[in-house]
Amino acid sequence: MKNTILLITILSCVSITHAQKPELKRIQVGDFYIYSGAHSGGFDVTFDELLKLTSKSDLLNGDLSDYTISNSYSSSSGNFLSAKLGLNFLNKGRDGYKQNPQLQIGFTYQTNSLIDYGLWKKERVRVDTLSSTTTSNIMYIDSTFNSNINAHYKSDNFLIDVALLYTTDNEARWSLYGGFGVVAGISIKAHTEIFENHYESLQYSLTGNQNEYNLSRSTANGNSYEKQQNKMNYLGWAQLPLGISFRVAKNTRLWKNLNLFYEVTPMIKYLSVPEIGGFVSTGIKHGFGLKVNVR
Repeated sequence: MKNTILLITILSCVSITHAQKPELKRIQVGDFYIYSGAHSGGFDVTFDELLKLTSKSDLLNGDLSDYTISNSYSSSSGNFLSAKLGLNFLNKGRDGYKQNPQLQIGFTYQTNSLIDYGLWKKERVRVDTLSSTTTSNIMYIDSTFNSNINAHYKSDNFLIDVALLYTTDNEARWSLYGGFGVVAGISIKAHTEIFENHYESLQYSLTGNQNEYNLSRSTANGNSYEKQQNKMNYLGWAQLPLGISFRVAKNTRLWKNLNLFYEVTPMIKYLSVPEIGGFVSTGIKHGFGLKVNVR
């Protein structure tokens, strides 16, 4: 009788213990990421599109017949700061979480110089001609006047950042990872800045030599600045994040949860500007970050 009671008690305890075991959730917050760096890759526009962005500009809507109108250039750049969570999915046995893939989701704040445009003109006035008494060389001395107008369409953008990542081994000291994702958001403040600069210099050239040489440094001779507010833009891109991660320590409880990483991300970008339409470009961003395991 005592053995029967003891067996029932043991089975009851096992049953209660099993019943009280918490069921794992489908998704677990595994890591926290903070990531900062620089990016590059601007958008090309025509001069007519630039004028629509700067309809109130006196500099760009004046007489520019003497200027050489160059194309926009795509060397634009900026900085970014991202904060994201890494989410792990429940495995098929429902007794743990899969290492791959991990879903990253968070926010990115980014500064942008999205469109850059330049115009220039150069005027030359002959001020003297010098002849050599011993050779046939003739030196021409000219006073040159250079004018440049540069326009920069800029904005700060607040973006939602989502990516699916695959890593070689989360527990190793060194690991590699890669994946794909999308980013999209709106501008906080979009505007166009226009700068006009004038410079003077004294130059000389020799007969039979196409090169020009400065006799005196160029000096600034008047500068102008304008700023025009623009409508809210929409920015997004598809991305392929690629990186290498280093675990700070393997045994110490605090430091083994910290990883330093370096990431490079090629992008195909899309920009929608209400005043002039949509544009596609390529770009790249890179930087360093910190990953904290919070499981």
